Amino acid sequence: MTALTVVPMRLTGPGSKLPPTPDPAERSAVDPQFFTASLWLMERGSLQVRIAVDGGRGPASLSVPCRRTRRRRSTCPPVSARCCSA
Repeated sequence: MTALTVVPMRLTGPGSKLPPTPDPAERSAVDPQFFTASLWLMERGSLQVRIAVDGGRGPASLSVPCRRTRRRRSTCPPVSARCCSA
């Protein structure tokens, strides 16, 4: 295997046909057959993680369905904008 990428996307609907840019998985220095990647699941509902591999036998992909539910509500700190004039 020469490359492995992962991307979270909607399971159905328009988002299932227009995925974001996939993230490359990193090969383990200890075990070259082991890859790791981190994903942010930003949406609730039915999602899939698309895994794409490339190797000596050509490219292949598979999708792993997953259900994302909100575990807690995050809040953003207030943002203040400053304007600088010359």
